[in-house]
Amino acid sequence: MLKRTAGLRRIAPLPLLLWMSTTSCDGRHEPSSEPPLRPLLYTEAGNVDEGFEREGWEAWTTVGVDPHTFPSSVTKPAYEPLEEDGFDLHSPEGLIRTAYFAATHGDLEALQSLTLTEEGLQSIARVPPSRVEQRYASLQKDMQNFMQSFRPDSPTDARPDGLSGLVQPTAIELGLPRRIDGSLVATADEAEMYSSNRLRIHVLGSSIDFDIHFPRILKDADDQWKFSEGPVVSDIWHNVRRPGLDLKPALLKGEHAPFPFDVGNYWHYEMKRIPLDGSISADEISPTRSLAYRDTVSDVYNGNIFQIVTLRRTFADPARTPQTRRLLVTARHIYTCSPMCHQRRNNLRYLLDYMSRTTPLFVFPANRTLNWREGGREGGRTTRMAERSQESIIVPAGSFKNSIRIHPTARGETEVIYFEEGIGILREEHRDGETLEQANLVQYRILR
Repeated sequence: MLKRTAGLRRIAPLPLLLWMSTTSCDGRHEPSSEPPLRPLLYTEAGNVDEGFEREGWEAWTTVGVDPHTFPSSVTKPAYEPLEEDGFDLHSPEGLIRTAYFAATHGDLEALQSLTLTEEGLQSIARVPPSRVEQRYASLQKDMQNFMQSFRPDSPTDARPDGLSGLVQPTAIELGLPRRIDGSLVATADEAEMYSSNRLRIHVLGSSIDFDIHFPRILKDADDQWKFSEGPVVSDIWHNVRRPGLDLKPALLKGEHAPFPFDVGNYWHYEMKRIPLDGSISADEISPTRSLAYRDTVSDVYNGNIFQIVTLRRTFADPARTPQTRRLLVTARHIYTCSPMCHQRRNNLRYLLDYMSRTTPLFVFPANRTLNWREGGREGGRTTRMAERSQESIIVPAGSFKNSIRIHPTARGETEVIYFEEGIGILREEHRDGETLEQANLVQYRILR
């Protein structure tokens, strides 16, 4: 029986703001040491006695280290995976259990000890001598990647139990017992290899299940079962992690919110139409009064680990009909929310699939230059980019020195958005033929 992990804590999403036109649903990692958005209160580390070292707070104020992550009996319980009851490497199930607990507790040394040695890869797994060294190094790297799948992306996100408190192993499913050559055997006692194995895992507090696949498990010379190939974690779990649905509650409290999505908040914009031929500068052009508009938060659906925000756009021109747009907001990403996304807002499995196929409008935190594509994935052919603006953005609502600039990475695209943490979108620019349409923030209301 697998050991039961801690229960899922309910978390509230991190509100953010971004307005863009709706995109199709068919069509997002931080550095390992970024600080929290604000210094977490030292008392949030738990109940500690007066003798607990105060250097944690000093470290935060001087070098940006989060005291929440300091090793202590409060924040990092002792862990000895190979001494847990039921961890017996003389069975394939015991090997899988040991690997899971080592990975979720961040014990890389124990995890990497569960692979065949270089000698074993050659003599048992029949890897050619010329490839043994490379295969062993790759296998060790695979075990490290497996551990990272269950560790926080940064010290700020760290939990005392890693991410094991969010998931519950439910079943181990082994393939048929085989010999090394792949032939089937009649009984488990004769088995030398198991392939196509998996560990089923449930995400607590949700309807989500995912698998860890263990392609090949072989018996070594000491009759202990070892890995000859690295575990592979299902994309479903990565789809949970990328948008930040796994973050700890302390990080997701309202005071962290860089953009306010409270009902009643609004942002009023004026619009300029600027010729792209350079015949006249933007400063010389007066706003077109009839093109002004206001975006107001009219509704927020709270899904605990995500929000669906409804924005109502009204226009200065009384002849124009108001428009409604919805955003799917998580701790790390913002997506447009299609009608089907809104209709199936109670179906987390559907929303995970939707987010994995949709390119986020925004990826947070933008404390460095970020590039992303569908699902917020980095690498490959990215389609959007966020970076800190190198110049002050001056709009009627004020002058801002630390805004973030978002723009597509594809050539020929001219859409640019500037926004300020705690305020919202400052400016949007979009090319319409030979004219640049520029919307500038005039007035805003933040109800908090």
